Parts: sequence; C-alpha cells; structure tokens
Amino acid sequence: MKTICGTDKLVVSDEPKIGWILILLGLTGSLCLFLASSTDPDSIKGIFATLLFAAAGVVFLQKSLFEFEAKSRYCHWRKTWLMKKTNGKIFFDDIEDLVLESNDESYRLVLKCKEMTLPMTDSFYTDKEKLEATRKQILDFVKIKASNNLIDTLTSQVRLLVENGKEIEAIKLVRDTSKCSLAEARQHVVGLRSSNFISDNTRIIEDSRHHDR
Repeated sequence: MKTICGTDKLVVSDEPKIGWILILLGLTGSLCLFLASSTDPDSIKGIFATLLFAAAGVVFLQKSLFEFEAKSRYCHWRKTWLMKKTNGKIFFDDIEDLVLESNDESYRLVLKCKEMTLPMTDSFYTDKEKLEATRKQILDFVKIKASNNLIDTLTSQVRLLVENGKEIEAIKLVRDTSKCSLAEARQHVVGLRSSNFISDNTRIIEDSRHHDR
C-alpha cells in the first residue's frame, strides 16, 4: 500500500505484487517442464499444476485507489480487477471510522461509513505497524476522531466468546487485533463479563416481577 500526501489531497493506492509473482513463477515453471520433457506424464501433470499456480495469481491482481480531497471534503475511490471496474464517492461527513480488520496474523484497512462498509484493499498484509501509520494519516487528514483501535469494533465478537465461556479466546482476540497489553485485554474482557452478569440479573429480576403479577 502506497500513500502520497499533499496539502489538499491524500492518495492511497494498492497494487499487490504477489499476483504478478505467482503468474511469473507459474508460467516459468510450465515452460521449463515443457522444454525438459513435454511427453512425460509426470511433466504434463507438473505443467498443469504450475498453470494452476499462475491462474491463482490472477486473484491477487486487483488494484485500488482512494483519493481524499480536502477542499471538496470527499473521497473518490476506484477498484480494478482485470476488466471489472467499480468506483464511488464518499463524503468525509459520512465516514465514521477507519479500522483494521484482522484475518489470523494479517490485516487490512476498512472504511466504516454511515451506509456501507468498504475495504480499502482485498488483500491482507502482515505489516500491522505500517497499516496503523496509514490509518492515522488518513484519519488526521479527514479529521475524524479515531476509535479505540479494534477493541470497539470487535466488542460483539468478544462478547459472544465471553457468553460462551471462552474468556481465554476472547482475551487472545483482543490482544491479537489491538495494541494492548495482556492486563488491558483481560480488563476489557472482564468488563464485558461483568456487564453481561448485570444484564442477565436484571432480566431475571424483571422476569420474576412479571411472573408475580
């Protein structure tokens, strides 16, 4: 992901190189196997496998471009994959937050808007610190107050784990997807557990009052 920031314009673009790398390796492997022995059954299977390897690279060829305009206060975005193109416009006032979405140990930036959720890339990246820096740069440019990183956006997932008695998994989820210590993650989970306990007791009391009536 590449970022170019000016006084009135911030441009964030993404063109994953892994797609071209997979295609190049796949085609090169197929050519080498074909030249070595094109009639050998094992070579034919190898050629087929390397061609599939190259075809897999096509999936990663999507390009994305987000242009944030300070004067007009809107973001014009465009995504391109082979012959398919999608684009749109988002006003700064409609942007509620920009969060990091996790997939195991990989991350990507996702715009949270009033009427939609828009991933800035289809690919996930392992360089979390770089994505955090890009996130902060965009939020500062758009002048939106950042939420408490991923903790706010993951509350529903964490709460579900807590309700199912999986507090260790809940703590790990908070730690893996946000920059916080073990103590802070545990405190967040304990807080959710306490709120669940209070709400459950309140519901029990209300049910008992309704039964008494």
